[in-house]
Amino acid sequence: MRKAVSIPLVLMVLAGGSARADVVTDWNLITVQTINALTPASHLRPGPTSILDLATVHVAMHDAIQAFEHRYESYAPPIPAATGSPIAAAAKAAHDVLVARTLDQGPAFATALDSLSERELALLVDEYAEQEALYREAMSIADEQGAELWKLRTAVSHARLLGEQGRRTEARALLTPVYGWFTEGFGIPDLQNAKRLLDELR
Repeated sequence: MRKAVSIPLVLMVLAGGSARADVVTDWNLITVQTINALTPASHLRPGPTSILDLATVHVAMHDAIQAFEHRYESYAPPIPAATGSPIAAAAKAAHDVLVARTLDQGPAFATALDSLSERELALLVDEYAEQEALYREAMSIADEQGAELWKLRTAVSHARLLGEQGRRTEARALLTPVYGWFTEGFGIPDLQNAKRLLDELR
């Protein structure tokens, strides 16, 4: 039988490996690297233009994510009935803006950005699969040990991960029965977080 410590250990591993899922941080770095790689002698890109490159990428990612989350007002007209993964949408928005703003660098530069985008998305898919496997393992351990609160915490994290991929129906189906097991204690943060996420997944 596996030890109780396995549950928090699995969650710690997941917390430590989630950096690649931060699409904003990833594409912020890619944008800075792209700006630094632009032809230095190009008189078409003065200093303020590079700042505008970065700002435009951030605006595009913001609007792409808000098309799904609807938490903040978008800068451009809202995108109605968005479907799919908000993470992938933000990555594509950043890529498309960078390509559009670096057309003066020639087709080879755009091809390099295409390859980089494909690699980033492939790594993200691999990470999602790895994290989902760890979440499933943690929930199985919690079931064996009757650790319902740990199971709820893991289900919330797993459901949030699914939601990031646009798999909202799966996320809600995963979290609903775990949350429904509880008949009291609805004022504690774990249950409040679960209820909030379920409302967001509707």
